[in-house]
Amino acid sequence: QEHFWLDRPRVPAYAGRRRTFATSMARGLLTRWCAVAALAALAATGAQAELQVKPKGRCTVADLKLIQAAGGGHGVGSFTKENADCGASAWNAWLGIQADSYKQCLRKATPVSEPCAECFADGGVWGYNTCKWKCMVSWCSASCLACNKEYLDKLDACVGATAPRPTTCINA
Repeated sequence: QEHFWLDRPRVPAYAGRRRTFATSMARGLLTRWCAVAALAALAATGAQAELQVKPKGRCTVADLKLIQAAGGGHGVGSFTKENADCGASAWNAWLGIQADSYKQCLRKATPVSEPCAECFADGGVWGYNTCKWKCMVSWCSASCLACNKEYLDKLDACVGATAPRPTTCINA
C-alpha cells in the first residue's frame, strides 16, 4: 500500500492515438516556438508601450512623467502644491486668476508643455470662479477640495490621464 501506483497497469498517456516520434518532436518544437514568440511579442509590446503611448489628452508622455514624479498631496514640492502656488501668484484682485501667468508659473515650476499647462490653468480659473469662498481658509481645506471635485473629470479628460489629487490639510 505504500506504493499504490505500482499496482496500477501502465497505460501510455497517448493510448488509443497513433503518435510517432517525428510528430511528437514536431509538436514539442512548435509549442516551444509559439511560447517563445508570444513572450517576445509581449516583451516588445511592453517596452514600446511605455515609449510610444500617446495620451488621449493634451499632455505628452514626458509631461505625464514629470507630473507623476511630483505627485499629489499638499506638501511642498508636490505637483498639486505647485498648482496652488501658481494660482496664488497668478491672482489679481480686479481680474481674478490670469491664465497666462498661471501657465508661465507652472511651466517654470514643472516644465510641462504649453497645452498641458493650459489644462491646469483652466482648472485654476474654474476653481477660483466657482469655489473661491469655500477656499478662503486654505486651498487644501476639505470644503475647497470638495467644491473642486466637480471639475476633476474635465481636468482628467484634458490631461489625458488621472491628474494627481491633493489631500486635505484642514477639515474646514
